[in-house]
Amino acid sequence: MILVFLVFIIGIYFSYTRAAILSMVIAVGAYYIIKMQWVKHALAVSSIVAIIGIIFLAWDNKYMDFAPNFEKTITHTEFDNLLEATYKLEDISSMERVYRWMAGIEMIKDRFWMGFGPGTFYSNYKSYSISRFQTYVSDNPDQSGIHNYFLMTWVEQGFIGFIIFICLCFALLIEGEKVYHQCTNSKDKYLIMAATLGFIIIFAMCLINDLIETDKVGPFFFFNMAILLYFSAKYKEQNPQVSKPD
Repeated sequence: MILVFLVFIIGIYFSYTRAAILSMVIAVGAYYIIKMQWVKHALAVSSIVAIIGIIFLAWDNKYMDFAPNFEKTITHTEFDNLLEATYKLEDISSMERVYRWMAGIEMIKDRFWMGFGPGTFYSNYKSYSISRFQTYVSDNPDQSGIHNYFLMTWVEQGFIGFIIFICLCFALLIEGEKVYHQCTNSKDKYLIMAATLGFIIIFAMCLINDLIETDKVGPFFFFNMAILLYFSAKYKEQNPQVSKPD
């Protein structure tokens, strides 16, 4: 298992996928957050940071300051150059995401509560796009999506669908922490922790990708959910008092 773990880490590093590498770091931090029973606190802090960030960018159209330089926003093949271009806002894949996110936000303004309907982002977003964020690949011949699953949910299913999905995410993480600490079997603990960290990695990746509806990631999301619900039911049956109010 140690050998397999090392092979996976090496493979992820040489994939030069920034989100995958960052998600490993997030998973390490999340492991200790779950162990210390800080999940609710972490979710509260993350929500506050997200709200403050949105307000900061929206205030006086501050987000326009982050519009890319069209001529400098290009593809980078060297990993160190790619990282440098990312924080300088000169990487084409990152800034194309921002271009679509801006269009998604404009779409949300138009249909805040109910959204545009499933699978409708591509057919609608170009008329809502902001030209200052355009890149060399904004013609989007592959007809790819918004590259942020949370934002896509809001665009297509409205605020109501977005809140339902966020509540589901929070509930799964909170339940994962609770079941982990209820568990008395060490092997079960490994599975519960793995499933919960799997959720966290998927959620982290969903910030810059549309993943849950793809065949490469979606099954793992529901498989992890099944594992978590199985152990939740198992330990409630073994310890019925844990589900009763004090």
